[in-house]
Amino acid sequence: MKNILKQKNKQGMSLLESIVAVGLVMSVVIGSITMSISTIRMGRNSNNRIVALNLAREGIEYVRNLRDSNWLKESEGIENTIPEPDRIYQWDDGMEAGAYNLDQYLESGNWVSDFNLLDSSYEYDLENCGTNCELNVTSNGIYNHTSGVPSNFSRIITLNKDNSEYINVVCKIHWLENEKPKFFTLEENLFDWRYD
Repeated sequence: MKNILKQKNKQGMSLLESIVAVGLVMSVVIGSITMSISTIRMGRNSNNRIVALNLAREGIEYVRNLRDSNWLKESEGIENTIPEPDRIYQWDDGMEAGAYNLDQYLESGNWVSDFNLLDSSYEYDLENCGTNCELNVTSNGIYNHTSGVPSNFSRIITLNKDNSEYINVVCKIHWLENEKPKFFTLEENLFDWRYD
């Protein structure tokens, strides 16, 4: 009789040990899965921030390129044909105060850039911008407003001209991350620093 009770106790301990072992294995597996999901999510969030930074940087660089191109046109004496044919280019031509979107696309083998004034009042912002600011992405990874599939990003470029010495350029990017709105803003003052 004592042998039978000892044997039942040994079997009971084996069952209890098995349950504890399965519980420990499940804890390790669940912890690993949770850590993997968290790592993937953080990687995607980092990627979104890098894209937002580059989109904002592209907007600032485009406006800087407008200024630099005006300097070259001015130094070469190229006349401005729009809207006053007799006027020579100034450093800030084509950069009126207001909200803009930037569209770049390939047309007949050449890159075309459209810098479109959306609103000259400062009331235009990403919240009320609608489809004018939403960006698409092509299969080549090019962000624009005309072709490709809708992306997760919106961009608006605002030019502020408080005085004639500089233009304040603000580029705002908006996207959704884990169903939460995220914003990134890049700002720069562009001066007419060239020596005449």
